[in-house]
Amino acid sequence: MEKEGGYRTVLGFLLGYLLLSWPPFLYLNREVLPEVVEQLTVVDPLVAVWVLGAVFVLLGLVRVREGVERYNQFLAAPSNLVAILVVLSFLVAAVSWWALPEIVFYFELGLTLNQVLVLIFVCQAPMLILLSLMAALGKAVSPE
Repeated sequence: MEKEGGYRTVLGFLLGYLLLSWPPFLYLNREVLPEVVEQLTVVDPLVAVWVLGAVFVLLGLVRVREGVERYNQFLAAPSNLVAILVVLSFLVAAVSWWALPEIVFYFELGLTLNQVLVLIFVCQAPMLILLSLMAALGKAVSPE
């Protein structure tokens, strides 16, 4: 039963993240999506790296579900500075999927798709670091 609740927590975390990131991204970039899909359909070693990265992140979230549960507790009740940093890291990570391409298009920075994806990955780092720290803390204080 505990495992089911843990998986539900991970799914809730992922659902919140995806709802904040993908619908605005798809809506705001609907003009360029056919070009992006066309570029991604070509088998490219970098695409394989991104897919493998996504699989590792998903497997990592399932493996450290105690950290995800702790992270969700901070998201649910941001009452101090650490909790506010956790919420901000989550928002920056989720919103970067659509905000960074908008910034690049607005300021006409001339970045390639791969460069934008690297910037988006950099925006994920604070959330992933905090999530890792919470998981490590949970493992350290766990009596098991």
